[in-house]
This record gives sequence, structure tokens and C-alpha cells, in this order.
Amino acid sequence: MSYNNFNHIKPLKKEVWDKVNLNYIAKSIVELMHEKLAEPTLVNTNEQGILNFHLATDTETIYYTFSGQQRALDYLHIDKQSIKKFVNGERVAVNNAPAFYTELQQTFGIKPFTLAHFIEETLNTLYADAYIHEKGRLTADELANADYQSIEHQMDGHPWATINKGRIGFNHSDQGKYAPEAAQKTQLAWLAVHKSRAQFKSIESISPFSFYNEELCLKQVHDFNQVLIRQELNPEDYFFVPVHEWQWNNKIVLQLAHDIAHQLIIPVGIGNDEYMCQNSIRTFFNVSEPKKHYVKTAISILNTSIFRGLSPKNWPLRQKLPNGQKICYRVMNT
Repeated sequence: MSYNNFNHIKPLKKEVWDKVNLNYIAKSIVELMHEKLAEPTLVNTNEQGILNFHLATDTETIYYTFSGQQRALDYLHIDKQSIKKFVNGERVAVNNAPAFYTELQQTFGIKPFTLAHFIEETLNTLYADAYIHEKGRLTADELANADYQSIEHQMDGHPWATINKGRIGFNHSDQGKYAPEAAQKTQLAWLAVHKSRAQFKSIESISPFSFYNEELCLKQVHDFNQVLIRQELNPEDYFFVPVHEWQWNNKIVLQLAHDIAHQLIIPVGIGNDEYMCQNSIRTFFNVSEPKKHYVKTAISILNTSIFRGLSPKNWPLRQKLPNGQKICYRVMNT
């Protein structure tokens, strides 16, 4: 490992880190008030309709104050710069989102195990937010004229969920390689999966032969078949399945080792096309051939409090729609 790789922590700049923590705390207060979990005391309302609040914590010597305006649907718009934190009567920096939750653990009724897990997702979300801000944001004018993929990779994530980029399972190198805000191109790995382990389902007009030839190309299908033939296997006994590199390295090789050893799962090659992941992380847009289908793969990280595998209950592939393509590969769920 080179020093440059070891020292690749560009998002962790003080001004950026403090900014995303303040943003996170403001969002947390808004969402917790909306859900009636945080119930700060309304101190007063000024002539302009600005509401001033006092938020107590589990400790008498720590409290927050902030101001905001009431919005539709029982939401408060908080002036982020109005948020102040006091410890023992002294004002301190508002730059530690995990501390905000530990200080209000009893108030919110969070169990210790739940809090520990929540803090881990919070820290991952903050790191992703810092990555977005350090990389730089497009202006509103630039976004108005941007292509869809540029807009996709500028998104902050779920507008309501606080831990909207938890991504338990990714390390910081994975964040820079596989996360949507990184906007990195990638190629998908392809496996041959024995028909005793996989199914191909589609609308009647799409056959496996026509689908693979369209999605891959005749030459690549031929090359993949040759990998099987060289191992004295019959290509007719297998389906081709694309997999995410992270899923292959972290889940499939380890959890499906028996099937790999018995040639029920065989790596056959890397696809030619380049893709970019969408905000769901496991869904890919083909940037080499934009008219081809989106590809949805399993990637068993915990994100937005849900494991992003592919449920076997949702087997049917979605057909190609006139206003946008969508094919979901629903095998290799681990």
C-alpha cells in the first residue's frame, strides 16, 4: 500500500466536517420534531414570525437553542446558523452530530445497542456528505442544464432520513469507488450460473438468447461460452449473471464457495460496457450504450437501514418500458 493511498482522506477537512455535522444536526432536529420525538420549549416568537426554541438534553448542563419558521406539513425550517450549544453555561461549537444523539439518548428512548449502530450509520453518512461537499457542488443554473447522470451524482440522498448514506459494509476506499457521489465508471463482472441455481424470467417476447446478445453482444457471449467449453461444460446448462465487484469479493466467493468449487458458479469475464451507479448504489446506468437496460445487482451492505440484496420474492424481471429501460437480475442474493 502506497502512502498516497494510506493518506487519501481529502473529505476530512475541518471546515467541511464542521459544515456537514451542523447540517446533520439541523436536519435531525427538524425530523425529530416532526415525529414528536424532540419537543423543544418554545421560548418566544418575534415580530417577523421567527420561533425561538430551547432544547434540553439528558444532562442539565448541556442544552441547545435555535430559531426557525413554521412550514407546511408541520415542518420547521431551521436557520442553521442560529443553532447554538451550551455546556456549563459556555457556548461551544455545534460540530458533533454523534454527540447530539448521545446527549439525548434517554430523551429519545434509544437503547444502547441501537444507538451504537445508529452512530456508525451516522458517521458513514457524514463521511459521504463530506465527500460531496469537498468534491464541489454544481450551481442551480448548472444543474438546470445538466444531463441526468450529472444530476444523479449531485444528490444528497433521502430528503427525510438522517442516516441516508449509512452503507455499513463499505470502507472509505469503497466510498470513493462505488458510491454515487464518486461518479466513477465501472465494469460488471459476469458469472455463469448453473440452471439448478438460477432462473431467467421475462416477458414472452424476450428469450435468454436474444437478451444476452443484445445486452452483451455476440462476440462476448461467444467468449463466455468458450470459458465453459474449455472446462468441458455445456453452455446450455448455464445462465449469465452480472455481479457487483464488491458483492463478488465480500459475499459470493465466501458464502457460495461450495457452488463455485463444484462449477455451479463460474467467473467467465468482465463485461465490455462501462456503468455508473445510481443513488440506490446497486442500480447501474450503462454509459457506454445508454439505450441498453439499467442493471440492478445485489450488494449486501446496510444502507438507509435496509440490506440491499435482491429478494427472491421479486423474481419477475421488469420489462423494457417505452420511457426508460429497466431489467433487474434477481439471482445471486446472499
